[in-house]
Amino acid sequence: MSRRLSGCLYGDRTRKARQAAARLARLQSVTAALLEARTPADVAAVVAGRAARALGARSGKLAVLSAEGHALRVVFPGPRKQTPQYELLPLGAPSPLARAARMQGPVLGASNGRERSIAVQLAWRGQVLGSVAFFFPPGVGPAPPRAMELLRPFSHQCSVALDRALREEREHAELYATNAILRAVTEGTTDCVFVKDRRERYVMMNSAGAQVFDLSPEEIIGKDDASLFRQDSGEEIVARDMAVMATRATITYECSSTTRSGKKRVWLSTKGPWLDPEGNVLGVVGISRDITERKATEEGQRLLAEASGILASSLEYESNLAGVVRLLVPAFADACIIHVLEPSQELHRLAAKVAPDAGDMLVKNEPIAEEIAGAVVRDGAFRTWSDLGNLGRTLSAQGVGALLAAPIVVHGRPIGSVIFMSRHADSLTSTIERSLVQELGRRAGLAIESARLYREAQKAIRLKDEFLAVVSHELRTPLTSILGWAAVLRKGSLSEEAQRRALERIDRNAMQQARIVDDLIATTSMMTNDLHLDREEIDLAPIVEQAVEAARPAIVARGLALTVTSNAAHAPVFGDANRLRQAVDNLLSNAIRFTPEGGSVEVSCERVDGAVVLRVQDNGEGITPDLLPHLFQRFRQGDGSAARRHGGLGLGLSIVRYIVEAHGGTVKAESAGQGRGATFTIRVPIVAARQERLSTLPPRIEPGPRLFPANVQIAESEASTSSTEVPDAVAC
Repeated sequence: MSRRLSGCLYGDRTRKARQAAARLARLQSVTAALLEARTPADVAAVVAGRAARALGARSGKLAVLSAEGHALRVVFPGPRKQTPQYELLPLGAPSPLARAARMQGPVLGASNGRERSIAVQLAWRGQVLGSVAFFFPPGVGPAPPRAMELLRPFSHQCSVALDRALREEREHAELYATNAILRAVTEGTTDCVFVKDRRERYVMMNSAGAQVFDLSPEEIIGKDDASLFRQDSGEEIVARDMAVMATRATITYECSSTTRSGKKRVWLSTKGPWLDPEGNVLGVVGISRDITERKATEEGQRLLAEASGILASSLEYESNLAGVVRLLVPAFADACIIHVLEPSQELHRLAAKVAPDAGDMLVKNEPIAEEIAGAVVRDGAFRTWSDLGNLGRTLSAQGVGALLAAPIVVHGRPIGSVIFMSRHADSLTSTIERSLVQELGRRAGLAIESARLYREAQKAIRLKDEFLAVVSHELRTPLTSILGWAAVLRKGSLSEEAQRRALERIDRNAMQQARIVDDLIATTSMMTNDLHLDREEIDLAPIVEQAVEAARPAIVARGLALTVTSNAAHAPVFGDANRLRQAVDNLLSNAIRFTPEGGSVEVSCERVDGAVVLRVQDNGEGITPDLLPHLFQRFRQGDGSAARRHGGLGLGLSIVRYIVEAHGGTVKAESAGQGRGATFTIRVPIVAARQERLSTLPPRIEPGPRLFPANVQIAESEASTSSTEVPDAVAC
């Protein structure tokens, strides 16, 4: 009996010892799991799993006191990386979790066969963190008092684990908020923000920086500058980073770089050391601002200012434009060509230059450049690479990768073109470069126009000076003859025949001088638009015949062959007979003066298509092509020596044009060139067509006094008495 009793006692002690060892093992398993818990959800998973099994409970729950202290958050266990989920439980609720959070001791719950529970407050270092509760099915598992033996050490370990998890949760939330702010700052800027470790590998870069390399921020991580930039750029960046890490100094500097894909950028960079809390250098932190456009603008303004200085340095625009080309090549492009439209409307290549290392780019592409220049001058439109079409493909085959062409403009009128070429396709593409070229074309146009106006003004001054000298000579010559013969007559020693000849010469020279004065007065009236016209219906043919007869002595004296044809009878025109006679006289005088002895003069007067057409043709000295456009301008003559050899003021043809146009007609000059004669054609509408012309006529001016003697019939010619005819006794 005693042996059996002792065996039972021994067996009971053995069973209890095994149960205690099992509980201790389960508790150690729970402790190990709690040590690995990093979030409240991890702690809740231990409570619902290992801890509940260790206590023999059906389930377990964890509640965390909210920051305000008015409610509990019942934590649902879940995967570690899953966003934790919570259920709010008022602190005053009758739930075991809420009751345990309000009380320091364990809370037991069981009644009338319902589910039993044990809940206990979780606190650490005097601060309530929450509560934990375990639920037992009725009549199953250990009694709550036995569970209490394990609950006491578990609650302590769970409090420690929960405190650690809550601290890490707060730190994670703060870190997340900090990172969110950092992301907002770095992603909200167009600057490149980056962090590199000591081995020059990127550990962070924002989207703006990654776009420079056409990559995402994630693709940048782990790469270094050697893999992102060309060798020379990468080496310069690494050298500066090493200096920053070695000196621990923050630096700001400007630099340029070229990526592996060929993108060129200019940066304003600020770099400083990346330090850990102990002050150890971990790498480099930097911010780089893309100032490529700003530097391009500054460089463009600088080049434009220098070009403007060159253009304004003198009025020799040819050499100035050549200087501008030398300035811009190769600083702006690899080649530059400037074409200018000459007054003769011919496109002339004025300046050209190619970079020393660009080879024969200019020579090979000169015909295409001239074609592009012609198109630009015709329509005044800007040309870029995309506008060239087939020409672009031809240029590309010749080594050209980019082109800009702008018109040289004066008052909206294209007078030339400036063309830039580059070997690189990414050049000459920005709006800044386009604006610079356009502005250069505008300023070049102003320089050319100013120089040409100055030259025209200088020429006009010279012509007027020459004209004054001519007027003095032309007035002095007949006056000298008149004074000389008057002095001879005053002596009374001449025979009757000699006196008659003297009077004829005085009369002839007086009429010549009157003609010169009349031309001067007529010119003044034309300049003030005050030339008197006494209009009536007249026939032009008789006026032409009278002018021819008046000029016949001069024609005979020079031995010229004269041919006159007329079929303009009964073709009346509406005009001033004296003024039209003056125009015809001037044309005949011009033909006689510039036709050498033995030459021929042809005069025809015809009715053609409602108008009377007068044509005066000679085979004399002719007119050069450069003089033809200016022939009817005042004070304009041909070769100075020829003009002086034949005399004249250079006003006759301008008077002809004014008189003819005042009658609604036209006048034009034609010549095959020097030594090949000239043809002058006047076209005056007849009376039947005059109503169609009245809108173009000057206002009718009331008749005034005649400006020259009615009997003046001889034109300026070599028939006039020269100063050599004056007797030696006459001093002038």
